Amino acid sequence: MSFDPDRPLSIFAYAYTSAVGVAIFMFGPLIIGAYVDIEGMTETQAGYLFSLEMAGYALSSVLVFGVITRVNWRHILFAGVFITLLGNITSMYLHGYAELAGFRFLAGLGAGLLMNVTIISIGLTRNFDRNYGFWAVTQLIVGAAGLYLLPGQISEYGLAAPFLAVSILALLVLPLAESFPEHGRDAGATPDKHNRLFLGLTGLLGIFIYYGGQAAVWAYFERIGMAAGIDPGSVGSILSASIVLAIFGASLATWLGDRLGRRLPVAASMICSAIGISFLWGVQSVYPYIIAACLFNAAWYFCLPYLSAIIASIDSNGRMLVGLAIVFPSSLSAGPALATYVLNDAGYSPVLWIGLLSLPVGLIIMWKAAARNSA
Repeated sequence: MSFDPDRPLSIFAYAYTSAVGVAIFMFGPLIIGAYVDIEGMTETQAGYLFSLEMAGYALSSVLVFGVITRVNWRHILFAGVFITLLGNITSMYLHGYAELAGFRFLAGLGAGLLMNVTIISIGLTRNFDRNYGFWAVTQLIVGAAGLYLLPGQISEYGLAAPFLAVSILALLVLPLAESFPEHGRDAGATPDKHNRLFLGLTGLLGIFIYYGGQAAVWAYFERIGMAAGIDPGSVGSILSASIVLAIFGASLATWLGDRLGRRLPVAASMICSAIGISFLWGVQSVYPYIIAACLFNAAWYFCLPYLSAIIASIDSNGRMLVGLAIVFPSSLSAGPALATYVLNDAGYSPVLWIGLLSLPVGLIIMWKAAARNSA
């Protein structure tokens, strides 16, 4: 009997495992703040350490790309859990930039392996537009819980708190391993191979630019709030509340599916993102910060399922989706690194410009690939 990737338990397994894979990124603003406030690092060191973790994430995708047709996908999943545990548990006992660097890279590598398997597994399902929406909602639920619970735990236990939380979440992936497919499907040769390749590459490039710009802003969201004079507890609560709004955005995408196509939802979400980012310029009070955080995250996670579906509609046999699995972590690494590079004493305006300009540029490049029938 062949494996059915559309089983409800399998859909849940993909979604939960993706939430584990992206947890550290979701907790990123709190972790970067802890690097600075607890470990005594500079903001530049904290940003580079976070980018190093995302670099491990990106490398995992390159590794998966090389073995995806030859290795049992469940073995990749087991490797991801083991490396995630190794990187995070060891990091609990280390301090300082130099000591943490190698093991944060390992933690990113393990998390990336987990995320890779979920991206390509959902791409095998029949209704991937809606399944990617459920995938995003689950990530946000875990992220919101972490942003709500972790600030107090970080104050008391330091960075051991988020690293232990991710380790526990990773262990719970193991009982779900049999709900993942072992291999993809062979789609065979297609007459429009070159057109698919062009569409796929432009789609991936547009997603890279857009996602990297948003990741740059998100990485410094907590620091922007602190610079505005908002107390740390309130910043954590606001970020947690913004994730709740993001759950609404992702749920709306799940409900809509492809009824409005993909171009209109993606364009609308980017306009909302631009409005949210504009509220961060010169922010000096809590209310503009709340509006910015809620608009930013709701729009970003409304857009995410459509970005994944764009690539799945072009090549749903798993190969192009591995490219997507490379783009997501690469952009998560490149965006914060670029933001750290342009950061200066004048404030966070250069970071906000990165996020704002990535919206129209990314949309223009991915426009053709985002057509409803691009495949």
